This record gives sequence, C-alpha cells and structure tokens, in this order.
Amino acid sequence: MDVDEAITKINYALRGIDDDAPTVGDDEYSYWLSVLNSKKDEYAQDIKQRWAELFDVQPLADVVALSVQQYDIPTTFLAPSDELYVTHTDGQNSYFDIIKPQQRQRYGIRQAYISGINPKTLNFTTSFVSGDLAIGGTIYLPGYYRPADMTDGSDVLPFSDPHWAVMAAAAEIAFNDVVYETKAADLTEKANDLYRKMAQANRALTYGNGRRAAYNTQNFKYYNPNTRR
Repeated sequence: MDVDEAITKINYALRGIDDDAPTVGDDEYSYWLSVLNSKKDEYAQDIKQRWAELFDVQPLADVVALSVQQYDIPTTFLAPSDELYVTHTDGQNSYFDIIKPQQRQRYGIRQAYISGINPKTLNFTTSFVSGDLAIGGTIYLPGYYRPADMTDGSDVLPFSDPHWAVMAAAAEIAFNDVVYETKAADLTEKANDLYRKMAQANRALTYGNGRRAAYNTQNFKYYNPNTRR
C-alpha cells in the first residue's frame, strides 16, 4: 500500500464516501501524511517488539582505523543484533560479539558495545593495533533500523500490516477533530486489534526455532599439580 492509497483509506474511515480524499499539496494531505509518519516512528520504536521487516545490515560511514575504538552509528539505528562484522580489504571478515557496556572485557577479546546518544556510538573493547587485518575494513552493523519518513504519494508504507497504520492514523485524526471525534474510540479499538494481530504474526516468524544460550566465558588451561614443569 502506498501513501496515496493510505490517504484514500483514511478518508473512507473518517468520512465514508461523503467527501473526496485530500490531494497532494493540500494542508490536510500534509497533516495526514505527518500523522502516518508519526505512526511509523511509534511502530519502529516500540520496545516490546522487534519487527522482522526493520532488520537490516548497514555499513558504518568510517572504516576501521589504527588505535580508534569508537565509531558513529547512523541516526536511524534502533537496536543491535548479537554480533557485527568487519569486512577486510581482502574480503575476509572478523566477527565481534555485541555486549552491554558493563559486560565489556579486555585482553584481546573481540567485543563491542553501543553507548551514547546523538549520535550513538559503537565502541570496540580493544584498540586496533598495527598489523590488524581489520584496519581499513568496513564495519557492518546488523540490527533494527527506523524507516525513512514517507514524503511522496508513491512511497510504500513500511509496516507489516499497513491497514494498522491507516486505522491508527484515522483514530488520531478523529481524536483531534471535533467533526470526527465520535469515531475516535471505534477507530482506536480497530487499530489496537490490528496491532495485536500484527505483533502475533511477527512473533510467529520465529516459531519452533531454537534460541542460543547466552554465555560469556574465557578459555582457561587446567593445571595439574602432579605434572612436572
């Protein structure tokens, strides 16, 4: 469903067939589009959900540099996957576990964590030293990213169920307009039902898949006191 079709469906939800939908350039069209974009951000930033369609693997702007541990992350980044990788100049990859900041370790363990705001930064737990094959390589950060704003009538709605966005936008518009406010409760109820179903469908994508147990250990050697040195 593209934006123009969504605007038409919002119009049906609010007015039925009693009036034409707003057209590009109208103040009303711009307002309805802004509401759709706000629903897009609410959808993407729901901390209870990790929407499958928002998962992507994006490169960072800066390549790995000698002695540099911190790299800026795109502003659209929402949440990481379990690991990232650096593609070397020869095409080989190095992999790094993504951990919480308080879990960071030293001693050459390949880990990274995310911190900060405006911008968020990716922090490697150890510096890249001379001779490291990752130097000059591109950092790829798998994770969840917020979709860009919709700006054109032909832009496709970035939702697993665009009908939820239509109902949710119509409900907000109705709530803020005395002409349609009596419809707000019913539209909100329909939107909430669609959201629950959308979340259930998203969780179903991982049905039956085993989950890897988390661990955080270091290699160690067993010392036998009966063995001669």
